[in-house]
Amino acid sequence: MACTVVDGRPIAVTAGRDAAVRMWALREGRELERIDLPGEVHAIDVGVGNVIVAGFGSEVVVLEPTGGCG
Repeated sequence: MACTVVDGRPIAVTAGRDAAVRMWALREGRELERIDLPGEVHAIDVGVGNVIVAGFGSEVVVLEPTGGCG
């Protein structure tokens, strides 16, 4: 899990064995966005500009939310 703030809103980013990276609105307690990857995610972090970095298998991907979070 990794946490950040987007437009003043606290957000958590989670990932795991189901191969999905999810963004959560912490105040509302609801899922905002889901990004499916081709394999189990072993690592997750949020970088500068709220870019999500995820590792699965021997791959590392950089993801940008679609902005449709809502």
